[in-house]
Amino acid sequence: MKLVKYRVTKFRSVQDSGWITLDLVNALLGENESGKTNLLLPLWKLNPAADGEIDLLSDAPRNEYSEIRALAAEKRPVFISAIFQCNDKESEIISGIAKCDKSWIRTVKFSRKYDGKYYVSFPDANLTRSIKKANIGSTLEEYKKIIEAIEPSKTDIKIKELSESKILSALEVFNAFPEDINKTQVDEIIEIVEEIDVTKATKTGGFIKAKEDALSNLVVVKDRLNQQSPDNCEEARKKAIELMPTFIYYSNYGNLDSQIYLPQVIANIGRTDIGSKEISKSRTLKVLFEYVKLKPEEILSLGKDFPQNSSPNQTQIDEKAKQKKERNVLLDSAGASLTKSFAKWWNQGSYVFRFAADGDYFRIWVSDSIRTEPIELENRSTGLQWFFSFFLVFLNERNDTHYGSILLLDEPGVTLHPMAQKDLFKFFESLSVDNQIIYTTHSPFLMDSNKLDQVKAVYIDNDGYSCVSADLRARANYGNDSEQKAIFPVHSALGLSVSDVLFLGCKILLVEGPSDQYYLNSIKNILISKKLLSPNFELLFLPSGGTKGIKSTCKILSYDEDSYPSILLDGDGSGQQTKASLLSDIFSGKENKIHLITDFIDIKEAEVEDFVDTGILASIVNRFFRGRDEFLDIYNNKEAIVPQIKKYVSDQKLSLENGWKVEIAREYKKKTQNDRVLEGIVDSTIEKWKQLFEKWISNT
Repeated sequence: MKLVKYRVTKFRSVQDSGWITLDLVNALLGENESGKTNLLLPLWKLNPAADGEIDLLSDAPRNEYSEIRALAAEKRPVFISAIFQCNDKESEIISGIAKCDKSWIRTVKFSRKYDGKYYVSFPDANLTRSIKKANIGSTLEEYKKIIEAIEPSKTDIKIKELSESKILSALEVFNAFPEDINKTQVDEIIEIVEEIDVTKATKTGGFIKAKEDALSNLVVVKDRLNQQSPDNCEEARKKAIELMPTFIYYSNYGNLDSQIYLPQVIANIGRTDIGSKEISKSRTLKVLFEYVKLKPEEILSLGKDFPQNSSPNQTQIDEKAKQKKERNVLLDSAGASLTKSFAKWWNQGSYVFRFAADGDYFRIWVSDSIRTEPIELENRSTGLQWFFSFFLVFLNERNDTHYGSILLLDEPGVTLHPMAQKDLFKFFESLSVDNQIIYTTHSPFLMDSNKLDQVKAVYIDNDGYSCVSADLRARANYGNDSEQKAIFPVHSALGLSVSDVLFLGCKILLVEGPSDQYYLNSIKNILISKKLLSPNFELLFLPSGGTKGIKSTCKILSYDEDSYPSILLDGDGSGQQTKASLLSDIFSGKENKIHLITDFIDIKEAEVEDFVDTGILASIVNRFFRGRDEFLDIYNNKEAIVPQIKKYVSDQKLSLENGWKVEIAREYKKKTQNDRVLEGIVDSTIEKWKQLFEKWISNT
């Protein structure tokens, strides 16, 4: 299962976080004491791999503790809710138990109260209490045509007359039904069809098969109306809980000492009655020995000297020398193996690890290409020690206890140099192939300015509660002091990105909003993957915050009039007016730098949403908004899609939440990373993408 989004309520400083949408790697960004940790701990307590017990005294909001404590356990509030996306195998297993459509088990919602109990539901379960009239009408009309076309034998003449009479009766009853019919009405039609007596019909006359086929189709409709919600199936709920990934919370990574007393290591591994710092070190040591395939008991045994006052013979002396030689070879081999693995992830120098043993002591020595003399690990930088411990724990344990788990990392890498933090972020991305990651930070180096959709701002509202938001722009422009401080690292990250751009060079296309940025990045990646685009520089899509922000953004990004970036605008009225305004002002004589979506597609008032593969987009919208009718049934690919979405939502009496366009764009970007999805994109769509990129790049 993949965690799609979660919500924290009434937990410590969090009153209601709202739904927090997640990717594979996710950053919770905020200043100290903003409540970032309080957004990790509830997830951990949802399904902890270890520890993570619910403690009402520590976890309930202090100003509501006495009120919550006075409630009966089962009436205490939910503190965490999470929605997971199931893979095909998980959907198949649960739907098999619940005896429902597999499509109903695409997602699972888990909630947990302070009493520790789980509440499980399946949001995609589409219980049907009525269906469209046409589902029955088509079956009856087809049955009628088949009977009318049969040339009956003498034996079957009366069968045909009876069949036609009953079908007409069924159609008469059917025509009196409303547009939406229920199970009782379907039963009424089935009862009429069942009254058609074909027991004396000839086997080859066609009447028996026609009735069987009609009844079969009608029963399928009836079964659909009879399906029970998987929410009510206890075994399905239990299986879902069993399949839910565990959460692993880390705040202490157990930096190692350079000198390790082996008898103590052997005694401490697995103990829980020692301090948290010693437990962390013990865990890291256990992982170290497992990773380099050493056993501390064997290293200790191979290094044992003869007891005092003993008189070993020559054979015993030779055997003891052989054991010590074997220990040295094992340690040298393990050190070389670790050096090779570590070099793949740590780019802040070329480090060599050497293990040595002296009696009961095990030592770790580190040298590098500049300081070639070995130095004890504990005398190297705290940052190197931290990354070394983190590297060991996660790279090794993810294949064991961490496999498929979701990692919750509290303030990772705070002691690392900024460049090493960038390496750590890359390390997170590699780990996220098998483990989703949510981490807290206030460092601009632990995020990617091209993937700010992975960042959520955590801040304190005016009532003192911890809040979280994905709308970084709103926090920057309209937020209180805590919100401004929360997103300061984002500004820093963007500043660093712009600095890289100034030094390394790039081509910028200014777009109206972040949803446009998602779509164009997706198109760029597709064209590059198909070898239809081979840029020698970075192609950057920068959102301006709408058409009103384009003019000021151009001036910020440019050092003179000749260096203004290219612009892509929607083909709606606002986009056309903005183009005319810019051409009469700062873009006078620079018509080739302003592009409208309608320059490339023949759809009136088209927006960027109409420029992408609208078949893929429509299927995402169909799933995103769950109305009574399917969006795919009303969608017209000859007209602009955004007005159609708005009309559909209004007709279905749904609501459009703030940022809905960005959420759909984010889903489009994710979906188009799938090779099978890309195979379905038609050549004409790819060709118009090429035209835009070629025109933009050639005129920049």
